[in-house]
Amino acid sequence: MSIKTLRKRIALVAVSALGVGLLSVAPANAAAADMTIGTNGAAANVAVGTCASFGLISGTGAVAADATPTSGVMYDSGTIAVLVDDGAAGKEVVTVSGGTITSFNTGGTAPVLTGLTTIGIDQGDGNFCFLVKPNSGATSVTIRSFTGATAKTSTTGGTATDRVVFTVTTVANAGTFSPGNSFVKIAASAATAAADITDNADATGYVANGGTGYIRFALFDVNGLAMSSSTIVSASATGGAVVSFDNATFAASVQSTYSAGTYGNVYVKQGTSNAPVSAAQVTLTVGASATPFAVKGFKIVGDVDKIELSAASRGLTGGANADAFYLAVKDSAGNLIANITPTVAGSSINASVTTVTPAASSASDVTAQAFTCSTTRGTSTITYTRTNSRLQTITSNALPVVCAGDPYKYTASLDAATYKQGSIATLTITATDLDGKPVSDYSKLGTVAKPLSITCGTQMTAVTAPVNNSDTFSSGVKTYKYAVGTTAGSYNCVVDLAAWNSASTPQAAITIPYTIQGDGSISNAEVLASIVKLIAAINKQIAALQKSLKR
Repeated sequence: MSIKTLRKRIALVAVSALGVGLLSVAPANAAAADMTIGTNGAAANVAVGTCASFGLISGTGAVAADATPTSGVMYDSGTIAVLVDDGAAGKEVVTVSGGTITSFNTGGTAPVLTGLTTIGIDQGDGNFCFLVKPNSGATSVTIRSFTGATAKTSTTGGTATDRVVFTVTTVANAGTFSPGNSFVKIAASAATAAADITDNADATGYVANGGTGYIRFALFDVNGLAMSSSTIVSASATGGAVVSFDNATFAASVQSTYSAGTYGNVYVKQGTSNAPVSAAQVTLTVGASATPFAVKGFKIVGDVDKIELSAASRGLTGGANADAFYLAVKDSAGNLIANITPTVAGSSINASVTTVTPAASSASDVTAQAFTCSTTRGTSTITYTRTNSRLQTITSNALPVVCAGDPYKYTASLDAATYKQGSIATLTITATDLDGKPVSDYSKLGTVAKPLSITCGTQMTAVTAPVNNSDTFSSGVKTYKYAVGTTAGSYNCVVDLAAWNSASTPQAAITIPYTIQGDGSISNAEVLASIVKLIAAINKQIAALQKSLKR
């Protein structure tokens, strides 16, 4: 656990430099070989029953294992009270660095103090408490415990078990604001307790029209103590936004005291009702400092001003079509508005399109919409409407949509008859429904029962392999890319969409011939053919010569 986290978990009532602090509480004995740091008292107390520290800011309680030490913070005028349990077998030895052991007390046999930095007991000697003061100029004090040592005066042979490290600070730093120790973040709601603001993880700065944005903050000094309730905090906003500390009085710039003493909120709104604030900047400063403690950005959207429908897919008859088109809702500045669900105009529904299902808009992107087609192929025009906060009816653009059928007929072709070696070929498959129109964008080229088959021989390698029961048409077309091989010759591609070959369709597998050109060099076949021709010519000449000699 970090020092910073520990600081924020301590009680937010600070222990004064003079030691006026929490009531002393006798800590319970920890597990074997554990150390416990006594809570603050009015003065340091070494009695085992009331082992109390003085001037600690954090780090009291049971000490963690040596491998993951406890962290704490103390004043340089403070005193650490350490209670040691004697439950471990053999010798228990505690060492101090950066500080000095000033006194000790025990409920049994007195421990052995060696050089004011090492103290030890044996099993059965009884629990003991000792006090540690930071050395002059020390920036930290480390206290470690060891078990199984060979003597009470040294850690030799022992195993490190527990460790605590205190950072030493000065009283003069009390009340000095520390941005590094403090927290501030954009949140989805206001903080209502100190536990609501313990990190700097911003939520989105999006604010709906008429809504409120929130900044939570918690202010701490360089010692990790809460700033006093008299600390002055200022907030200002740009871009037409207004801010408030009490969610009642809003202005472009406000000032308040850190009244809660443990946390605070800044409330952010649009300065003019229904008007967008596309890029508001909210600045927080603490005290008289001219340097901002934090600057946070907000986008406050205005009233609904425009509804846009786009990118319609060709729906498939006889079912619902998800992601069939897209919705964007915008304000007068063009900002996307979230969580607006428009109404479907009655004219959108007809014999082909039986249902349109609006989905809420988004502030980050367009959102997918759906419509359902009957078994009747045809078209419709989808329109959305919305009554905004000003009681204006906003109507979208009219988006034409189609309900198409599955493939009734398909064709396939390559983009060339002849290819150079190593070139890229494009195979195009085009399908139409029973009306001769492009098939739906939900029609698959192959199914599990009747898979898609494209074979082009060894000289065509798919750049993106066809995927059965997944690939669909787009406006009735599907293309595939192939890398052409290096062996010249004549070949064929065979395209078979078995799912759409039947007795009721004029369709069967399609064969597409193609040729790969040679690279210009003479092949072995060409050399052999030339030799054959040469031999034939020689034989012909010999025969002619023999014939002339017989005369």
